[in-house]
Amino acid sequence: MLAEHLGKGQRIDIKPELEFYFLSPDAGPADDAGYLDVYPRDEMPQHMDRLYRTLKAMKIPVERVHHENGPGQVEAELDFAPILAQADHLFAAKAAVRAIAHQAGLRASFLPKPFAGIAGSGMHIHLRLFEGERNLFGAGPGELSETAKHFAAGLLAHAPALTAVCNPSVNSYKRLVPGQEAPVYICWGERNRSALVRVPLFTDPAKAAIEFRSPDATANFYLALAALVSAGMDGVRRKAAPPEPRSEDVYALSPADLERLGIAPLPGNLGEALDALERDEVVLEALGEQVAPRFLDLHRAAWDEYLHQAVTDWELEAYGEL
Repeated sequence: MLAEHLGKGQRIDIKPELEFYFLSPDAGPADDAGYLDVYPRDEMPQHMDRLYRTLKAMKIPVERVHHENGPGQVEAELDFAPILAQADHLFAAKAAVRAIAHQAGLRASFLPKPFAGIAGSGMHIHLRLFEGERNLFGAGPGELSETAKHFAAGLLAHAPALTAVCNPSVNSYKRLVPGQEAPVYICWGERNRSALVRVPLFTDPAKAAIEFRSPDATANFYLALAALVSAGMDGVRRKAAPPEPRSEDVYALSPADLERLGIAPLPGNLGEALDALERDEVVLEALGEQVAPRFLDLHRAAWDEYLHQAVTDWELEAYGEL
């Protein structure tokens, strides 16, 4: 399926940033540290070091493993690799994380929002398009090519449907809220962490990349990556033009500003995302004629169960005395 969307001699390489929590036996965060903290505040260096060494031994191209913003939160950054190989790496990396947590008497959680009020766990995806050994996304030092802009336009155009595939759990939408360092609005910008599509800093055109910031690790990696490639390459085929890049903090824009600039929000829940997916022929085609209906049915059933059958702790606390 992926080859159908790429030109002769082309390939997509991706770099994922896999975030998760190490939890103590009582299901709380395993330490009280924050971003890049060190011992003794950060009590998990041995687990992170073991994970790094394990991934290396598994031939998974890990760049670094470090403490993230939340207490007990860790990020494993993998280096660029071809897209199908990287999907295999992500699947194996999740298993390695869980095994290391178990051996340490801990638990691992890839839930996008395991705790209210602290950082959620995402899986930012950096993408590069190659033809032979030439990166087609770089035009000059710090300058994106027209191909890269078309690719970004494709991601933005299909963002609502992509959300259903890249954020397929009910819990995913408790991470995708304003003020939580997760994307909420469909826009792009250079080095702008409030945008859905971000262009990381680069000086060498060979290292130009586009980052899609909404996914999380509850996604099926194979389906999510196939959908991202299809959406981006649809923009390339159509020579789609992206909107003006945003440099400001998009979270700080008023509703009137967002409407004036034509910046729409991502779907606010799984049901809205599935509605968008059902209307998007490009992303449905990426899933395949056999998988797409089954994907929709399974996730519609989960959304319906959450809405009409699940009784949450919040409901018991808020309404239990009525």
